[in-house]
Amino acid sequence: MTVAYFVLANPSAEALTISGAESTRADAIEMHTTILTDGNTAMRRLTEVEVPAGERVVFAPGGHHLMVFGVTDIDGPFPITLSFTNGKRITAVFSKLAL
Repeated sequence: MTVAYFVLANPSAEALTISGAESTRADAIEMHTTILTDGNTAMRRLTEVEVPAGERVVFAPGGHHLMVFGVTDIDGPFPITLSFTNGKRITAVFSKLAL
């Protein structure tokens, strides 16, 4: 298992909603966020993440992130495809993942 971080900018006039992620090099990818409750940190799975029009969303330590499951080889470029509720898909190539 590993984690992926990124920044996604939405230059359009309409909000975008990320509805999932996948990679041919992983068994599964889930969107999560980190929450703090009574001094305890936990992760919560997200089914969607909205990127408002003209804004950006940051997937970073301590916040939203992609949990990447079933990875056996992280050498070389690691493509992850994001799916959106409007049917669009964007593939980003991550250059560094750590197990």
